[in-house]
Amino acid sequence: MTTELVTSIARTYVGTNVYMAPERLEGNGYSIHSEVWSFGLSLCELAVGRFPYKAPDHSNSAIGLLNTIVKEPPPRLPDGIFSEGFIDFVALCMQKDPTIRPAPRDLLQHPFIVKNDDGNTEIIAAWVGAKLQQIQLRRIAHATSSA
Repeated sequence: MTTELVTSIARTYVGTNVYMAPERLEGNGYSIHSEVWSFGLSLCELAVGRFPYKAPDHSNSAIGLLNTIVKEPPPRLPDGIFSEGFIDFVALCMQKDPTIRPAPRDLLQHPFIVKNDDGNTEIIAAWVGAKLQQIQLRRIAHATSSA
């Protein structure tokens, strides 16, 4: 990863709104740290099997959900189900303040990664693929039962 990429600030509108970092939803510039937020949110969703944010009870609107992402604390993985290392890793990725959110290079040094990195990316790819398939099947089942 080049220094220019890490330090650049892009001001273009790209991405799926609900996966955007809070700073992007507020219309601010973003950096590689914003991508770390999206990565953490994706890990959280894969771990719990559903999108971790819910719109406020009084609003089922997309705006209500985006407001929740910006204003409320980020979701946290439940204790006792996941390792403390994984919970901490995801929590670091989902720091609201982008200035304290780690860069990808720093995440590679996190104890959870160091402990579990055996160099075999095929296992992770298979796990992510299986989780994505489970999520897709749930969405199809939900859409079918709602129709």
